[in-house]
Amino acid sequence: MTIKKRLAISNFLMIAIPTLVALIIAFLSITALWVPLVQENNIGVRDLEDFEKTSTFMLTQVEGKLKERGGCWWRYDLVKFYPRLLKE
Repeated sequence: MTIKKRLAISNFLMIAIPTLVALIIAFLSITALWVPLVQENNIGVRDLEDFEKTSTFMLTQVEGKLKERGGCWWRYDLVKFYPRLLKE
């Protein structure tokens, strides 16, 4: 195998492998969000109002636990970027 062929294969793999990994992660993330929505919402959400109440409750619970554990600043400061999540 020549050096030129090895470089071509290496260049292809350096692009293909991260792309495949990113696609797999994106697929799993979308699936993780889509499956509960299709399966009659296991958290009891029937309309937008219920969704807002439930998501606000979940957000405050997660935020409290992260602050309690002394997590990284970016984990619980996300609320600062999305203040509308805390509106009631």
